[in-house]
This record gives sequence, structure tokens and C-alpha cells, in this order.
Amino acid sequence: MKNNKTLLQTVQRLGKKELLRYASNIGLNPDENQSVSDLRQAYADYILSNPKEILIRLPKGDLDAIERARKAKPPTDSYVLDLHLVPIMVQYGLADAEAPYEDAVGIDIPKDLCDALFPHIQWALDDHNNKLRMSVEIAVEGLANVMGIVDQKEITEMMKVVSGNDDDENARQLLNTVRQYSLLLDSMEWAEDMETVADEDMLFVSKFGWEDTAKMKQYIDTRSKDIPDMPEFDVQDMALASSTLVPIIPNERNKDFMHYLMTDLGFDQGRAYLICFNLWYFKNRSGEYDEGDGPVELYFLSNVLGAMEHETTDQQAEEAMRRMADYVDHLPLWSLAGHTADEHSSEAFVRSLTTKEPLGPMMRKMRKEARLMADILNDKSKTDKALGEPSSHLSQVTSWIGGPMQPFVAPKKVGRNDPCPCGSGKKYKHCCGRGN
Repeated sequence: MKNNKTLLQTVQRLGKKELLRYASNIGLNPDENQSVSDLRQAYADYILSNPKEILIRLPKGDLDAIERARKAKPPTDSYVLDLHLVPIMVQYGLADAEAPYEDAVGIDIPKDLCDALFPHIQWALDDHNNKLRMSVEIAVEGLANVMGIVDQKEITEMMKVVSGNDDDENARQLLNTVRQYSLLLDSMEWAEDMETVADEDMLFVSKFGWEDTAKMKQYIDTRSKDIPDMPEFDVQDMALASSTLVPIIPNERNKDFMHYLMTDLGFDQGRAYLICFNLWYFKNRSGEYDEGDGPVELYFLSNVLGAMEHETTDQQAEEAMRRMADYVDHLPLWSLAGHTADEHSSEAFVRSLTTKEPLGPMMRKMRKEARLMADILNDKSKTDKALGEPSSHLSQVTSWIGGPMQPFVAPKKVGRNDPCPCGSGKKYKHCCGRGN
């Protein structure tokens, strides 16, 4: 979590345009005429000299990461954040991101920054005003995750619930006050024309949104134009839907589906939460590149059913797909202004892939292809010869399918007089091989 680099070394990856914007956001008035090297020095010096100014701007997830780093015993302990997001600390050059593994990424904080922040981190987590600021951020982030894109009128209604005050002006003032300090909300702001947009017309976009925000907004507006109002969500829903770790999106099927994933399919709680998140993630990105549910099915088939240790029967696979489709149909969708496909049948989950052939043969075929792919990806000489040099897209592929792929090795045949592989110390014929 902590590394031996200095903050100045870490901010070397920031360009002049980023430095000018980020410096302004953290309270430093940068000189546009300075060289990039001087700007980096001034930026690092200001951060190290004003740790509290930084801590009142970082989101809750980043503060938790700093607190965990303070308590950690390196190098065995590390903190991970969701791979789909770039933490604010990393974005602003306050930390480096480690190489991703599966769906997580570690963050390394420079040692001198740790020394500056650690004495004040508990204050930042306990301070009343800072808690209020983080509560507003969590509510806005959760609402944006559920709706995709939200305007300030929708946020104002949520602010009334957060503050316990029904006054519109008080809610708007609360939001505007937090926006002056929040690096998170600044990163979520969007408008078609950022140069001319009126401040009150600024929109806030989920950090899990599409690469092309304008296309995403058009898609949402077109699909939801006949839906007058968004559903009612409480503060607890929004807190869970914020992305401090893995967003837990409101869904009346959450409890039953989590139980099924853990009890029937054998996943641990963390993995089950991640599966639920990824189903929501892929479903809401339907329309970015195509209109079908292919990415959702492909993820569930390959990363969930295909990752199970035991083979699934046709009946088990069909049951799993049925439960998955039911769960997806009860997710709030951006294209439905936060409503579910269960309420709007036109958006219901369509099983376009699994209707082509039985799931059992499909699963066995996928496993065989995955093993062949593993052999290819792990044979460096073949990969280098085919591609010229190792390609960065290989790491993206392996991280998406669940970590570095290991080559398939056929089990070694055990002789009757060999030591039993179970480790008992007995001969195989007198232990696990008895009767064979």
C-alpha cells in the first residue's frame, strides 16, 4: 500500500492541462506560465503542506483506503478498489495503481504523502462537516449509478432526504456548498458544452457510464421519454449503490439471488456481490455497442458458470440462467429512468444465445476452448512469434476472464504402490485407491 516513491515522482505522469485543473480543484492557484516541471513541484509541495485541504476533498472510499494503509503491515496487507473505476487519488496523482488482478486493483501511496496524511486521517473521518460532505457525495453517486445521468432537480429532491429538510433552497445550497470542495462530484459533472453551460444545468454522470456520454444521454432520453417520474429511493439505497467498494444496486431479488449464488453455486460472499454488480454493469451498457443482451449472457456463461469447479448439468445450467434473467429483470435500468424491466416488458431479458443449443454442450465447448486459449496465452514463445511482442490486450483479456490463465495440465496417474496424493503417508492402494 505504501511505496518508496515520493509524491513528486508519482505526479510526473500528470501533464500541464491536468495539473492546472487539479491544482485549482484542491485550492492551489496555479500560474499558467510556469513550466510543467515547476507546476509539478508546486503541486506536490502544496499537497504535502496542506494535508487537511486534501482530506476534506477526497471521497469516502479514498479516505478509507488511507486509513487502511495507516493500519497495514506492509507488504502483506493491501487495499483493493473496483477495477471499473479509477480512484480519485490515482486520477490526481496522489497514488499509483498496481497491476489489476481479477476485478480489483491495488493502490500505492507515496511514503511522504502517507507521512503527511496519516496524522489527520481520523480527524477527516470523524469531522461533522466532512461527514455531511461525504453523505452528499454518496447520495449523488448512488443516484447517478441507479439513473445513469441525473440533473440537479433530481439531486435536490434527494438532498431533502439527506438533510431532513424539505426546503428546496436549503437543498440546493447544500449541494452547491459540497460541490466547491468535492473532487468526486467534479469528476462526475458533464454537459454537452462545458464552456457555455449554466451552472444549474450541469448534469452528473455515473462513473460507470459509457465512454461516449452524449450517446449515452441520447439513448436514455429516447428510451425513457414516456416515463414521467423516477422511482422513490431512500438514503440507504443510495448509500449501498455508491461505489465505495462494489455498488449494491437496489433489487428486490438481491437476497434470494445472493443466497442462490452462495448456497447452490458455491461462491463466497465477495464473489457473489461482484457477480451481481457485473450483471448490472453489462446490462446498463447494452446499447453502447449493440442492442442485445449478449454481453450479459457471455459474462454469466464464461465467468460464472464456466468458472465453477464442477461440471454443470443441462438442468442446472438452465436453472442458473433462469435465475440470472429474473435478477436482471428486477434491476433499475438507466434506459427506464431507474425503473425495472419487470415493469416494462419491452426491456425484459432476452436469451438470444442459449436458445440456439442446449447449455450443457455449450459449457463443455467453452471449457475446452478456454483450456486451449490458456495454453496459447501462457506459451510466451508462441505468443511473441505470433504477435511480434507481448501485447497489452492480453492482460485485459486475462483480467476480464478472472485473472492470469494457467495452462491445463492432465492429472498424473498414481501407481498402486505410490504414496497417496492425499498426503496421508500411506500407499495409494491402502488409502484412496482401495477397491480400485
